[in-house]
Amino acid sequence: MKQIALLFLLSVAAIVSAKPGDNAATGKGDTIQLPTYKGAYPYDVITFKPFLMTVGPNYVTGAPSWDGKGLHVGVQSGGYELTSDVVERDFVAPESSSLVFQAIDMYGDTAMSVTTKAVQEYFTDLQDFGLAWGQNKDALILGSTIMRGGSYQINLSVVPDIFILTDTMDVKDEAGIRIAPFESKLGMDVDFLAHITTGYPYNPDTLTGNETLRWVVSRMNSDSTYTTILEGNKKLRLKDTAKPLLAGLDSMAFRLEKPRVGRYKIDFTSDFPAANITTAFDVQDTLRATFKLDRDTYVYDKDSTALLHVAMDYKYPHIAATKDYPVPTIRIFAELNDSKDSLIISSDTLAVKDLNYTGDWRVRYKPVAKGNSTDTQYLRLIVDFNGGVQCTDSLPMRFSSTTEISAVKTKSEETSACSYNLSGQKVSTNYKGIVIRRGRKYLNR
Repeated sequence: MKQIALLFLLSVAAIVSAKPGDNAATGKGDTIQLPTYKGAYPYDVITFKPFLMTVGPNYVTGAPSWDGKGLHVGVQSGGYELTSDVVERDFVAPESSSLVFQAIDMYGDTAMSVTTKAVQEYFTDLQDFGLAWGQNKDALILGSTIMRGGSYQINLSVVPDIFILTDTMDVKDEAGIRIAPFESKLGMDVDFLAHITTGYPYNPDTLTGNETLRWVVSRMNSDSTYTTILEGNKKLRLKDTAKPLLAGLDSMAFRLEKPRVGRYKIDFTSDFPAANITTAFDVQDTLRATFKLDRDTYVYDKDSTALLHVAMDYKYPHIAATKDYPVPTIRIFAELNDSKDSLIISSDTLAVKDLNYTGDWRVRYKPVAKGNSTDTQYLRLIVDFNGGVQCTDSLPMRFSSTTEISAVKTKSEETSACSYNLSGQKVSTNYKGIVIRRGRKYLNR
């Protein structure tokens, strides 16, 4: 017996997690084991043991009612465990085979459909290796998600005409507001989108059809009070008596044009109880960094360090600790040809006050060989703040064979003949510094 483990994962950009102060619900997936089936001839030597699983996303909601069992709105996954009997030597793989995972609502609209050719390699390996093949493999694909609760026909199949499972299942959801992902960074517009849902299952008779959603956007002041900057309202269309097997769903949106750095909150009020929530978000600053080298010229085959002056600043919001970054962490990566170096700045103090950092960093690199085709090399710099690239820079470094002063002799070695400074002016023998005498450079001390 040969086991072929096959799992394909269907995912999408997840619903944004609730911000601090929100009421967040996290769905937990449940694996639904389905009956085992044989493939259609000539693939009846393969047994399919399919399963379905769902993972509910994090989102802003009312009190969660999902018990973690069955399918749920969010990231769906489906898979098979394949077991092959003895494969005859004349086994022929299909020319083109695909995995298909679909969810179709009771009104004929496709909510999710994912196809991948990855299964083809399993049949090809059985054909090529037969009994000698006993390797287990996984196939992963990206796909979609089910956004709306309801009753769906679920199709899980291997085509063409090899295997198909069709069943009707409820996709559960809770009533509430679901916030779509958005960026909030200095210099960018904030495009806010939220979906309001009745959840599923639900009773349409509990709605009037005249529900209204109102929202107020406020910015936090330095004294922790709030100033209203935007208000809006919308009549909700949640009641659909013609489609009782789907959750009621509506949306709202607004744009903040290049808001300044700081904390913002949104108060939602409605006669639809699950929509009465408050959420918050931060407009984050951009880490600014400047770099300067200590000198303009470096020596081929000799110099292996460069002194780099670093200055950085970052304003509100202060960076809170996370699982991956218990303290705020800045990493600066430097590259010169095939040389790499890095600097890590990590401190609790970066989380309790505006970040202002200045310091010198001695960057290490392999000496640059004279054989390089150009006298100017570039030091490439990348600044990473808590796992995200903030800025990049590239500094020119000029290389020469020697320093600008060559064949320097001291005053004691030769004091006769007239001396001139580097500007061509005649100087006395008491002149201190570099002089030119008889066409050569000397150092008077």
